[in-house]
Amino acid sequence: MILRTCNPIGACLALLLALPAGAADLLMLDRVDCRSGVVRLADVAAILNAGPQEIDALGKIPLMPSPAPGQQQTVRAQSIRELLAAHGVDLGGLRFRGARETVVLTPVAATTREAAAAPTASEPDAAEPAAEPREQTGFRGYTAPPAEPAAAYPRAPRRVQLSAQRRERLEEQLAADLTDYVQMQTADGMLEVVGVELKPHNAATLAANRGELSISSTTALRVGRQRFVVSFSTTAGPVKFPVMADIVEARPAVIARRQTPRGAIITAADVYVAPLPSDYRPRGEESIATSLEDVIGKEAVSGLRPGEVVTDANCLPPVMVKRNSVAWATAGRGGIRVRTQVKVRRDGRLGDIVEVENVDSRELFEARVVGRNQLAVLTLGGAAAHALAQDIETLRLR
Repeated sequence: MILRTCNPIGACLALLLALPAGAADLLMLDRVDCRSGVVRLADVAAILNAGPQEIDALGKIPLMPSPAPGQQQTVRAQSIRELLAAHGVDLGGLRFRGARETVVLTPVAATTREAAAAPTASEPDAAEPAAEPREQTGFRGYTAPPAEPAAAYPRAPRRVQLSAQRRERLEEQLAADLTDYVQMQTADGMLEVVGVELKPHNAATLAANRGELSISSTTALRVGRQRFVVSFSTTAGPVKFPVMADIVEARPAVIARRQTPRGAIITAADVYVAPLPSDYRPRGEESIATSLEDVIGKEAVSGLRPGEVVTDANCLPPVMVKRNSVAWATAGRGGIRVRTQVKVRRDGRLGDIVEVENVDSRELFEARVVGRNQLAVLTLGGAAAHALAQDIETLRLR
């Protein structure tokens, strides 16, 4: 008998690859309770706008071991992106919404609490409460009717005092929620919301009663100043207030779709264009790639991780000439072009200016790398210029 084993994770990924391409929404939750040994995607996010098979396949993808009982752990949306990409999920078909980080808590087992609360067999039964004096004597006295419960008056939404840093984080989170709303309503992934203005009392109310937000707009969504209406439910009833913000065209950036090893040539399957992440921080003076044409065919000079922004610091033109290799240098004057063999003194990428040595005369001069083992000669001097002039005149006489 031949036994065949099946990897459940591999089966999920195979099912995802077999499903039709579509843009599913992952609504990240603020806080979840994990009751199993492994935290899966369905535990931390609600999967929307996808078919039943895709929802089931995505939800079964494992993310991390669950925290110890009574402990909690925070997982960020960016970390989930990287884990999904490591499992082979196409991030271009997913839209992340909701919270930017999720608190995962493993509660203490209910059986442990019940066992602690239940009396043991060796403990004596609790004595019944003694009868009231009038019941002991047999006299019937006046018994007041049970008091009616006090009327539950609605309370105003609870407000808290916010620090400047807390209010700034609240406005950033609200801006992310508004951006998700605008992109879904306009089907334009390059629009984002900035410059959120929350009045102090509205910010305090929102901080104390943050729940499922409902967002609407009073006018058509377009680039410029926009008035939104934010509403949510509280113990005192629904709360609604306006929010002013700006809709702008997001700065595009090329993002790595999957792991790309160092030295590999970047292809269209390795990257995609998306809005520049708000948490991106440049490392020194680096230029961000904004289109696929800027990076396709170039070399990953350092390994690219899924979700990493592609810049001129980690993506450069490929090396076209090698150190100590023999290449062809081309020069021209008056419509006549002369090629000569040169020895390259150092590695050069496309567009670099490198020092070369004439194989015949040993003259050193500079040339620009224009192709594979191809260079264009710059200004020459000395013996190199004289030799070139003689070559050109010889060609004219012929």
